[in-house]
Amino acid sequence: MGENEDQSALLALRATAARYRLILESSTEFAIIAADADRRITEWNAGAQKIFQWREEEVLGRPADIIFTAEDRADGAPLRETSTADAKGRAIDDRWHVRKDGTRLWGSGMMFPLRDGARGYLKILYDRTEHRNAEERQKLLLSELQHRVRNILAVVRSLARRTIEMSPTLQEFEQGFDGRLATLARTQNVLTRSGEISLELGELVRDELAAVGAALGEHVKVSGPEVKLRHRAAEALALATHELATNALKHGALAVEGGRLEVSWRVVPSPAGRLLSMEWREQGVSFPDGAPTRSGFGRELIEQGLPYELGAATSLEFSAAGLRAIIQFPLDAGEERDKDG
Repeated sequence: MGENEDQSALLALRATAARYRLILESSTEFAIIAADADRRITEWNAGAQKIFQWREEEVLGRPADIIFTAEDRADGAPLRETSTADAKGRAIDDRWHVRKDGTRLWGSGMMFPLRDGARGYLKILYDRTEHRNAEERQKLLLSELQHRVRNILAVVRSLARRTIEMSPTLQEFEQGFDGRLATLARTQNVLTRSGEISLELGELVRDELAAVGAALGEHVKVSGPEVKLRHRAAEALALATHELATNALKHGALAVEGGRLEVSWRVVPSPAGRLLSMEWREQGVSFPDGAPTRSGFGRELIEQGLPYELGAATSLEFSAAGLRAIIQFPLDAGEERDKDG
């Protein structure tokens, strides 16, 4: 090879090196890190500084292991990565990493062995923290959806069974089951619309009264502080409110001229935590003979279902003054059931 050819080859090599150097220094979206055979950092581009927060002068000569989490370092992940790169020509790096300030980021990329005389390694990483967090949120939402579907199907099955057992005719079953199913649908609609796992008690009560045509005013009053109910507690209390409202429309204060209905609640402190105390009081309709002899779905739900589901203390009083129902339960009731199903 002549002198001119040697000179041309040298110039071409320098031009290639200059292009690579430009790529290395100008890339800010990718962390490009070079290390020697002992895994000590020899190159640290602007992207690495942006992603990991260390300046080049702070990391040159330091072990490349500094970007690994303490758990991965203790587990030997850096050594396994270089061994894989040596054996296979590349190693995938897709895991949590750590910044200078100790916060974590999800980095995705690869490590390649350098075999151009000076042995070492080249790592290229991209910060995928937002994508990773979005994936995790999607998994959680899917899990929550599956959990809710299982729960609601179990509730519907139970409602259908108990409504069948307590309905002497097909027409009564249809009417009763349709109303209870509509209550569940309203509750789920609010929870889905808000994107939360809780529902505001006042909204729940007003929705159930509106469903039976009971407009708030002189004869129908609702009062109480803002209270958030967990998913399972909201379902159970919505069904209880529906049963009370339906009964009031058929036989109680909403069925007679001059009848009055007041629904109120308050939060009561206790050694076990906050308790919700809710009162349903009907006036203008009397039960001179006391409680009805037939125990329907609503009465069973209030006297047996709520104590089982929420650990509630409940009472129903049928008197000459009207109907009075008291429901009291811990505000965290249903939380573990919400989590565990």
